[in-house]
Amino acid sequence: MKSINHWAYSIMLTVTLWMTLVSTQAIAICINIDIPDTPLYTFDDEGIFIQTHDGLELDANIFIPTGASEEDKRPAIIFINSWALNDNEYLAPAKRFAEKGYVVFSYTTRGFGCSEGKVSVVTDDDMSDLSSAVDYLDSLGFVDIDNIGASGISYGSGISLVGLAKEPRIKTVAAMSTWDSIVDSIYKDNTTRLAWGAVLVLSGEVIGNLDNEVRKVYTSILTNKNIDYVREWSAKRSPRSYIDLINERNAPVFIANNYGDGLFPPNGAMALYSKLTTPKHLELNQGEHATGELDGLLGLDSFTWTNAENWFDYWLKGDTSLNIPNERVFIETDLNKKREVYSQLPDEIADTQTFYLTPSGLLRDGSLSEQPYQGRETSNRIMAGIDSGAWSGIPILASIFDGNLGEPVTMRRLLFNSLAGQWYESPTLTQGMRIRGIPKLDLEVSSNTDHFQVVTYLYDIAPNGLATLINYAPYSRHDLERGENVQFTMELTAAAYDIPAGHKLAVVIDTFDLLFTPPSILPYSLNFHYSREFQPKIEIPVL
Repeated sequence: MKSINHWAYSIMLTVTLWMTLVSTQAIAICINIDIPDTPLYTFDDEGIFIQTHDGLELDANIFIPTGASEEDKRPAIIFINSWALNDNEYLAPAKRFAEKGYVVFSYTTRGFGCSEGKVSVVTDDDMSDLSSAVDYLDSLGFVDIDNIGASGISYGSGISLVGLAKEPRIKTVAAMSTWDSIVDSIYKDNTTRLAWGAVLVLSGEVIGNLDNEVRKVYTSILTNKNIDYVREWSAKRSPRSYIDLINERNAPVFIANNYGDGLFPPNGAMALYSKLTTPKHLELNQGEHATGELDGLLGLDSFTWTNAENWFDYWLKGDTSLNIPNERVFIETDLNKKREVYSQLPDEIADTQTFYLTPSGLLRDGSLSEQPYQGRETSNRIMAGIDSGAWSGIPILASIFDGNLGEPVTMRRLLFNSLAGQWYESPTLTQGMRIRGIPKLDLEVSSNTDHFQVVTYLYDIAPNGLATLINYAPYSRHDLERGENVQFTMELTAAAYDIPAGHKLAVVIDTFDLLFTPPSILPYSLNFHYSREFQPKIEIPVL
């Protein structure tokens, strides 16, 4: 599959975006839902709305448990929709919570679904809307105002987290497929996430009422211009900026993310978790953005949603029988879908295994050595902007196939174009390697133009030569002097992956992947430098 040309890539991307938009629109249309009442709850979706401070109406629905009254006040959960979806997104988990005695209020953020206004992304208006939702619950008379939680997936998770910092009546949140920093998610290491950025903007345009400022930010990212403005815009909308306020409140935080998340990579969720000093919970599942939470949205048994239920039962109902500790990290590994539990981030207790990158020759690949490079100063040159054969798979779908269907992205060495990339391979591993955390790569490169992009892939090489993708990451620069030597450290995406004994590890570096916007459409050359003074190396956290 990987030998297909870039026109075929473009077709794949177009089909992927089309499928995403169609499936999203099908569950984001402006309709009312009729759910029959049961002996455990009543449901209302008609005439339920939030009146905003600026005179808008936001569509909402509510589950009211039987017996809720001023004498028998109940805890409440506010669900906030994902990007381009609406208040009907959480009907299945909302019913489960209502059956357990919660008042469950879901609303559609401004600019989506039946809600009025424009989508401007976690602004003061969005915070005011969340406070208005709390006001509405308080006005009912049967809600325990001291025990209100908020939750959401993706877009809703960010509003929940920032709301936890700014709205003191929200006691705790469950933030799923969430982010730490918007700019680090869509423009980390100066590289535009093309596929996911296109999905967000196109779905916002087709389904929502997108604010002009969002278009301006995306255009700036695509063109690598006005980035200071982008960072300032992002900071106001990122949970990272409000960690101190959450910590001051000592508000409990539940975080879930996915290792294959191409929109909000797990590195951000891990960074967010590490900065919190509050009671906290983190789980990292396999799969693409929001797929770890999808089963619960469909009413199926769900590891994440069960944990979220227990979290709310503990903090909002005071159910101490659950014995939820203040700090726990669950990770789902690639090996038979097993989960491991830690009292802290695995990176913090992992050993670091270092491999030094050595240069390739005319008839040989580069290598990964446990010993520092001791040869003379030298370099390898590749043609940049040309596909090497290494790739991250079909955009968005690849992570779903890998993490959710057990079909990883693979390739063979024979299909690799050494003129367009560098291949570094370790000796056969006599012992298995349990990768747990964020690998970090140090490189020194120079370009014959004022920009470059490198995309690094980490592979597990089986004895038969089949290379299975573990993780990847890009790094770009747009402000160079021609020929300038640039030393940098880049983080790969966090991984939980077991390499069996008898396999090899490979680091493969090229300059093109369909997930990311290239710095130029014109080819250029890129040199990789090796010397005793600067040792190109990769550091891998292992347990």
